[in-house]
Amino acid sequence: SEGVVDRIAAIVGRDHVSRSDLDRRAYARDQWPLELIRSVAGGEVRHPPDVVAWPGSAEEVAALVRLANQEGFAVVPFGGGSGVCGAVVPVHGGLSLDLKRLNRVLHVDSVSHLVTAQTGILGPALEEELERHGLTLGHFPSSINSSTLGGWLAARSAGQLSTRYGKIEDMVRAIDVVLPTGELVSTQPAPRRATGPDFVQLFVGSEGTLGVMTQATLLCWPVPQKRLFLSWELDSLEAGLRVIRRILQAGLRPAVVRLYDELDTLLAGRGGKHLKPQEHGSQPGGLEGELTPGEAPAGPSRSAPGVALDELAGAPWRLAELFQEAARRGGRALLRNAAGLVSRATEHWPGPCLLILVFEGESGVSEAEVEAAERLLRGEEGRSRGEGPAKRWWDERYAVSFKQSGIFTKGLFCDTMEVSAPWSCIEKLYQGVRRAIGRHAVVLAHFSHAYPDGTSIYFTFLADAGDDPEAAEELYRKIWREGLDACVAAGGAISHHHGIGLSKADYMVREHGALMNTFRGVKAVMDPRNILNPGKLGL
Repeated sequence: SEGVVDRIAAIVGRDHVSRSDLDRRAYARDQWPLELIRSVAGGEVRHPPDVVAWPGSAEEVAALVRLANQEGFAVVPFGGGSGVCGAVVPVHGGLSLDLKRLNRVLHVDSVSHLVTAQTGILGPALEEELERHGLTLGHFPSSINSSTLGGWLAARSAGQLSTRYGKIEDMVRAIDVVLPTGELVSTQPAPRRATGPDFVQLFVGSEGTLGVMTQATLLCWPVPQKRLFLSWELDSLEAGLRVIRRILQAGLRPAVVRLYDELDTLLAGRGGKHLKPQEHGSQPGGLEGELTPGEAPAGPSRSAPGVALDELAGAPWRLAELFQEAARRGGRALLRNAAGLVSRATEHWPGPCLLILVFEGESGVSEAEVEAAERLLRGEEGRSRGEGPAKRWWDERYAVSFKQSGIFTKGLFCDTMEVSAPWSCIEKLYQGVRRAIGRHAVVLAHFSHAYPDGTSIYFTFLADAGDDPEAAEELYRKIWREGLDACVAAGGAISHHHGIGLSKADYMVREHGALMNTFRGVKAVMDPRNILNPGKLGL
């Protein structure tokens, strides 16, 4: 009602509250591809908030939450809106609470290497302030330019350098949080403690369902003196996984570990500029003559300069070209043809696979780690490709997050599925999920965020959205159902760093079993009116 809006305005100021259609539409979704499919098709916004507010302090956040309890409306915390799981969709309307006015670095402890900052701060602003003190958080998600500290904490985010610096839950030492009652509480930083449960970790990953984090204290690191880039080619995916495991279990700490499967190595052009066509071996069996010449893009192969596509019919290079052209032109028939072929082809062709590593830190230590890693790589008969592919990835590492919109407007859709498992399960997880998704879409994968006991797999898939938005939505949901079914069957975790939101909520019971009853009990006790981000995380 207007009366409630007036009370919100009295807390944050009239200039910091809005009921305009434009603002309500903007805060109705994040970057969840299912919502993007609907948006491109011109569908109505299904779940706009009733009001958007921009509080300027933790006290204002607390006052708004108390008001929500009194009036019984939902509150959905909003960071940068860069999430991909629908975690900020206000399924019950209410108040969308944008925290980006809480954007200050409050204190840098250069002795303890700790930083205290408000949770609405964007990644680049936080890093720029730390660099003035000779420090870095070491947290660089691909969304860094449009994501906030609070969003990282809410979703248990991982940066691209997580193998060295850890995920966000490894960095956080203390938080200030507004409870569902409107009470503002603070924890105190300590390197480790044995004082019962870790209440900080109760809120980290809770996606705004248990409290609204307003500031946090995190561990930082010195800005690295040296950064070294390695690019190596392995004969097979198995060899690449084996050498990553040996590198990590030997105690080495590369900042970046990225192993691309055969298709991703081809498509990204990371390996193509360093490999010759004949090095890829014979064509996969059973694919001869299945590609229609009229559907092929004209001209020479971009991945293998000077080699005509007709000379590559039925081979992995050929399939890679089809996929690239489909993505570039939005060729739906081309994509449908390529999808099944790529899925079958990857069952038959061996490597090569590209592995890139980045080491950074103290000069002498980084150089010693590179020397040790290269000994292990040579032991797997790896072949060095120099710095080039790794440096190219570094220079372009944020660009992928800003290229999806063109895919959707061409009548296609894409998404990513990031799962993880121990080393003993990782190949089974990879094969199972890739086959499940590959029945419906072109799928490629890379392995990153590696640890001594296991790694994450980051699947990317692309499919034809067709002309029927409802059919596209059903196909999208089917891909996710079958992909996550395969993940659970292989013993994998359904999310490594993107969180849950609405996208994976139905699988929380499969992931946690009876512990979901405990989680629901905690929610019921802390938030009996269910005002904080209702409907997320399977609650």
